[in-house]
Amino acid sequence: SLFWDDGEQVALAEYLSVAYTAEMVDGAGSFTSIVSHNNYAAAQSNLVQTITVMWTSALGAPVSATLNGNALAASQIVFSDDKNSVTFTDLNLKLTDNINLAW
Repeated sequence: SLFWDDGEQVALAEYLSVAYTAEMVDGAGSFTSIVSHNNYAAAQSNLVQTITVMWTSALGAPVSATLNGNALAASQIVFSDDKNSVTFTDLNLKLTDNINLAW
């Protein structure tokens, strides 16, 4: 999870709180973020460009993925056997947006 404020507030009036989950079920994977509280203005301009998921070559490289229901281009899915990871790139998501990445 992510909790972000300015580090100075005593009353905690403005902050961002996000819960993250990732799972694999029967070969299908997903990464989600759910924003539970968002009134921290400083967080609005931050972008998430990449999401990296630890992987095993036994699963093979994913060949397709969707982000919030929209297909990602094959060039946005980078499998690294050396690093045991898959990186989804050029996402241009706001940190304050809910994310549903599925592959």
